[in-house]
Amino acid sequence: MDLEIQSLHSYYFQKSSVFLLPLLRMDEWCFQSRMKTFIAWDGVYTVNDKKLIAIANRYIQGEAFIDFENLDLRPCPQLFFIKHLSPDARLYVFDMEEFADDWNQFLQGRYSLFSKQSKEDILYYYRGENPFYNYIYSYLYPADFFETYARLLEVDEETLAANGELCNPFDAEKEVLYLG
Repeated sequence: MDLEIQSLHSYYFQKSSVFLLPLLRMDEWCFQSRMKTFIAWDGVYTVNDKKLIAIANRYIQGEAFIDFENLDLRPCPQLFFIKHLSPDARLYVFDMEEFADDWNQFLQGRYSLFSKQSKEDILYYYRGENPFYNYIYSYLYPADFFETYARLLEVDEETLAANGELCNPFDAEKEVLYLG
């Protein structure tokens, strides 16, 4: 594998957006990457409900988002319901029960244990010139990158291998939706 990792992420990124949203197999990365995603909704859904919540602002994303909503979001088999938050903001809830095993691995921060099909779907989502592809690949197949990450983190490979993962687990505070 000839994928290069030269630095590490120094910021938190929304894990549900990276590892769960691609499982829905929609093909418009440019729109999905700007959706805010959550794995729980305070007072409505807990992580045990296996609901992926996404918020999109149509105004920010432009008129082309309407086509994306009609052609990709609404026909999505996992779409549970849509809530209009304002004239331009929509909340989408997706039922992720079909991906229960991967969901449970996600909750444990064990991205490398996702199913083969889910890993393929995630990598397909980030295909092409996406700057995150190499990182996502390394998170899904960490053993191929222990040497690289050990060098970047200045630790020995055995320390990384003992954990088995190269990506931090999700941050519960940042992955729960709070609507006031």
